[in-house]
Amino acid sequence: MLGFDCLYQNDYNDPDMADIVQCEERILLTRDRRLLMRKIIRYGYCLRSLDPLEQLTEVIQRFELTGRIQPFHRCLRCNHPLEPVDKEFIISRLEPLTKKHFDEFHLCPACGQIYWKGSHYERMQRLIGRSKKMEAE
Repeated sequence: MLGFDCLYQNDYNDPDMADIVQCEERILLTRDRRLLMRKIIRYGYCLRSLDPLEQLTEVIQRFELTGRIQPFHRCLRCNHPLEPVDKEFIISRLEPLTKKHFDEFHLCPACGQIYWKGSHYERMQRLIGRSKKMEAE
């Protein structure tokens, strides 16, 4: 949601996750301290909070990411960078009210998901705003 290259899947087993982190040179964010103790894990962070919004603030502060946030630049389904797309190209895939009220769209070239600045966008903007407010406190 914030434009960072992230990989998330809640059904990975620990060995597979450790291999992915090592092979792709990713930072592992987890609350599982035993997983972080594996020798193969070079970069990791143990989240302290159970609250997702607080976790977001923790990560932004810990890795000094405030100036690197680029909301809505990646697909929320598959993490691929989004591309602007003309409405005419996707109009057959839009619901009637979306066709009527929105003109700016982005498309994920990897999975085909379409994005626009509807009510979900406004909710995510508020979430980002709350996170920034918590970070400032």
